[in-house]
Amino acid sequence: MVHSLRHNMEDRLTRAGVSEFDRNLVLGHARGGMSERYGGPDARLEVAERALRAALADRAGR
Repeated sequence: MVHSLRHNMEDRLTRAGVSEFDRNLVLGHARGGMSERYGGPDARLEVAERALRAALADRAGR
């Protein structure tokens, strides 16, 4: 069930045009690389919130 939920959210995020970086942030995938070292938790939370709102708005519009 959780696996299916994660895949459904990945699909919604993709359809909403959310970048791979932001999708990984929302889905809790392991982070790594130089770009991940920048930005604090507040900035990451704002990005995740925007991504989720976009994904849920995409779904609501159907």
